[in-house]
Amino acid sequence: MTALTAPPAPSAPSAPSAPAVSAERGDRGLIWLVWRQNRIAAWLLLAGTAAVTGFLAWQRSTLPGLETWLDTCTPRGDHEDCGAAVRELIQDYTRWSRLMLALLVVPALAGAFVAAQSLAGDLESRRHQLLWAQSVTPTRWLAHRLAWPAAALTLAATVVSLVNLWYWRWAPPRSTNVHWHDGPAFHTSAPVYPAAVLAAFLLGAAVAMLLQRVIPAVATALALSLALVAGTALLRPYLQPLRSYKDHVHHGGGRLPADIWIVSSGRTTDGRLVGNADVTYHTASQFWPMQLTETGLLLAVAAACVGLAFWRLRRLTR
Repeated sequence: MTALTAPPAPSAPSAPSAPAVSAERGDRGLIWLVWRQNRIAAWLLLAGTAAVTGFLAWQRSTLPGLETWLDTCTPRGDHEDCGAAVRELIQDYTRWSRLMLALLVVPALAGAFVAAQSLAGDLESRRHQLLWAQSVTPTRWLAHRLAWPAAALTLAATVVSLVNLWYWRWAPPRSTNVHWHDGPAFHTSAPVYPAAVLAAFLLGAAVAMLLQRVIPAVATALALSLALVAGTALLRPYLQPLRSYKDHVHHGGGRLPADIWIVSSGRTTDGRLVGNADVTYHTASQFWPMQLTETGLLLAVAAACVGLAFWRLRRLTR
């Protein structure tokens, strides 16, 4: 007589592996840490974005009325009313240009204080070593420290630059007094402005990884970010091929195209033309090619800074 054997008990479902659970918890902890370290900057960024876009939207809503007002500036129009319209146009342009100059400083502030100060502070105080000892790899730590602030800054800069582009580029023709080649208009429009903010932020991160001290990193990142903005402005005339126009001052021939950016002309210091007028210029049709070329250069700088930061991280963890 054979003994009866109990059927084998069903096996319990296998638990997820410890490394996977640790990685998931580590990612959530890193996101929380990045938020805690940058929460003041995040709220300031949100408030600033809302304020700038709200101001541009309000001023844009007044432009059709200003355009109608400027129509009174005719030989038979009311000259007093015409003068008031011109003064309003100048005031609008002054407010807008001051705001644009302030926006041009934002990339340097992002590089110096959002990237360099925060990241160099972690490295100088050795806070990063505590995370590395708790199942967070150095690569994941740096990736999170760069990705989330960079995404927030780029998104905010994109929103602001698109609203600004809507304000001046597609406004009634006479109501803004802004030309496509004006420096503040060009450098605060999409896609150049978001690329400049991103490049300056990543430049500050690379400087922080190299120096690992807060004060030197902030000072160096601020200087390099300002140099980046100024350098792109100096490079802008050469982003697309220059066109030329030659004409003798005494035997004038054809005319220059409308709405051009004159880079150089055959004029003396007192404004008089000399011998043969040799004018080099860009046309309005070159606006978008110049925007895309400058954006590509800024993104190349951003990619190089990311590579430099991770190269430095590998050197630190050997």
